[in-house]
Amino acid sequence: MKYLSSIGVAIESSRKRFSNFVAISLTFSSFVMGSSCFLQISLNLATERIPFITSSSPTYFLALE
Repeated sequence: MKYLSSIGVAIESSRKRFSNFVAISLTFSSFVMGSSCFLQISLNLATERIPFITSSSPTYFLALE
């Protein structure tokens, strides 16, 4: 039985309408026995409460085998 779970965290700052808001999209994909379960969670947080997020934040990708 092989269990592969990949966690992709993409953080992009949107300055079109909300300059103080950051769009955080979390994608959880798990493949078990050929079956794929896909879950997306989108959250909007203010940058004032998250000072460690820079204007140009890269995309973090974590794969667990």
